[in-house]
Order: sequence, then structure tokens, then C-alpha cells
Amino acid sequence: EKTETNILKGIERMRRFAERFALAAAYPIAMEIIEALQRAAPVDKIEPAGSLRRMRDTIGDLDILVTSKKAE
Repeated sequence: EKTETNILKGIERMRRFAERFALAAAYPIAMEIIEALQRAAPVDKIEPAGSLRRMRDTIGDLDILVTSKKAE
């Protein structure tokens, strides 16, 4: 019974993390995007948000906050 429970927990964990990426893989990509935005647009501030800002072990999506005084 304990083995079955552990297997079911493992399956659930795999499903939950199937669409997530390791922080080590997601962070460099986010930094590239932030740098590209800084070069391409007149922005005041760009910061990572969500799981990336909180440095979670896994990232489901990249949340990036951008502020600018020049709206286009």
C-alpha cells in the first residue's frame, strides 16, 4: 500500500512539472529577453516577476514587468 501511494505521488509530481522548466534553464533565457527589451525600446524599468523573481526551482512561464513613460 505504501509503495502504491509513493508511485501515485510520483506520477502526480511528474504531471505537475511536465510543463515547467528548471530555474537554471529558464533564468538565462529570461535575462536574454530582458536585455533585448532594454535595447529595443525606451523603457524605464524591467524586472522579472512571478516564479522567476521568487527564484522557484521550476518556472511555468516567464513573467517580466516593463514600465515606460512613452506609451506606443
